[in-house]
Amino acid sequence: MNAVLKLRPRDDDDQPFLTHLFALTVSERLRLWHWDAGEAQKIVDQQFHAHSEHYRQLDEEKSDVIIELDDQSVGRMLWFHNRDEIRLADISLLPECRGRGIGTAAIETLKSFSVQGKRPLRLHVEKFSNAVRLYLRQGFYLLEDRETHLYLEWHGEGMTTKKTFVTA
Repeated sequence: MNAVLKLRPRDDDDQPFLTHLFALTVSERLRLWHWDAGEAQKIVDQQFHAHSEHYRQLDEEKSDVIIELDDQSVGRMLWFHNRDEIRLADISLLPECRGRGIGTAAIETLKSFSVQGKRPLRLHVEKFSNAVRLYLRQGFYLLEDRETHLYLEWHGEGMTTKKTFVTA
């Protein structure tokens, strides 16, 4: 039997899952498991609030979805879109769900939106994130290498970009 992967709009009932997913992601990135549990939780809560407020205040069209596998929440994807681009702002998966093609399938969905709308798909990622390999396998190109982040773009065949590609 094949697993069923779907994207659905997030709702208020997803808050506990999103808080848990964010805590796992931030704990890995900041290596918080070495910290006192109380202090680590404060950092996670502050980061979660800051990210949520930042995304809420942006005056752009956005899609915020829960990634489900067989009706179980396994991740989140958030992207912004306007007439010029689709910009992936966040994609997070539960650790036990990584490396199974779920992130690839979710990104493929955005790539199809990109082609349909004739708009490039852009993102930025921490330079030393494991996700860089995923994006490069997905055909993203380096637009700009800033000290801490890489700015990447993907565009379908026949689409043009206004940016100049930079080689690594």
